[in-house]
Amino acid sequence: SPPHSAGRHGTPRREIGTARLAANDIAFDPVRTGKPAVTHRADPDGTHVVNDSPRPSFFGRIARFVARCLKVLVVCGVLLHLTIRDTAPILAVLYYALPRGVLAVFAILATGLTIGQQSRLRVLSWFAASVAIVVWWHAVEWRDFSPATPDAGIRVMYWNVSRGVAGWETVIRRIERERPDLVALGEAGFPSSEFRAMWRERLPQYDISFLGGGMMCLVRGASHHSEVRQIARFSEARQIDVTVDGTDIRCLIVDVYAHPLYDRAATLSDIARVADQSSDKPLIVLGDFNTPLESVHFRHLSRNHVNAFDRSGSGYLATWPAFAPVLSLDQIWINRLLEVVECRHGRTSASDHRPVLATVRSAAGTPPVQPDGN
Repeated sequence: SPPHSAGRHGTPRREIGTARLAANDIAFDPVRTGKPAVTHRADPDGTHVVNDSPRPSFFGRIARFVARCLKVLVVCGVLLHLTIRDTAPILAVLYYALPRGVLAVFAILATGLTIGQQSRLRVLSWFAASVAIVVWWHAVEWRDFSPATPDAGIRVMYWNVSRGVAGWETVIRRIERERPDLVALGEAGFPSSEFRAMWRERLPQYDISFLGGGMMCLVRGASHHSEVRQIARFSEARQIDVTVDGTDIRCLIVDVYAHPLYDRAATLSDIARVADQSSDKPLIVLGDFNTPLESVHFRHLSRNHVNAFDRSGSGYLATWPAFAPVLSLDQIWINRLLEVVECRHGRTSASDHRPVLATVRSAAGTPPVQPDGN
């Protein structure tokens, strides 16, 4: 049997490895080791060491497991955001599922579940990490831009209306309240003759075009030629020329397929290719891209076009889901013949997407293109 020696009060002391345990000694110091304190005592004859520490409860074990899973997701999400993002299609699913807002919430939850389970040092470390992620999220996705002349320009609105889930009257009232000059709607359904008549009766001030693919265009002015533009399969694109305040503008309205495993590289490359073909005209590209703005696949479109919110946004970047948005799926882009005065995202309960509202005008030094093409 292991050697024994007497303690300070004659208490048997047993040597275990290099550590000696006396009755009621604290075997582990949480400050030194980072582990919770464990109480050990020697039995009367000194032949065994008994662990008096209570076993974690069922809920305690569940909390520890959930905290570990959350920490793994936070670490993976941060690494993806800082490195390859959605370059690899398989990892893109994880990247889309872990936007900065979700990472912030997960980090805070992991910190809360760690309290009482791990040492004070580890809890403080995760608290500091949570604060850092929240600050990062706020710095990247919240904007505070104040335009000098907010009403100078053409007011543009894009809204995925989720097939009128809250009723078309709610959608129409929102358009009347915002009073945009140009409106593009996504997921507007497949209109019947009654549906077309209802819109034209309720909004007689707009020239309304039903473009197919669930898309509509409303303009305070005149609509001209429209056509279907071919992009990667499962996604939709419509091009329409309009005249607003005597100025010709070309609109490219898009709806990118929403499946999480869908490879968006080819689709966004096709959208950029189609948009570049109108480089000689003022162009607005707007729609539900079903891809967050930080995606690497926007690199082609961003070469010759500017994202309205990224340039002159005010408020919060994300648009989906509307009640607590975490992804910037709905966007407006313009080419170099236009400039953004302001851009914001409205609140709504009529759809699961928030509307995007922007004001644009001809770029400084660029004369507006008149209807005669001059």
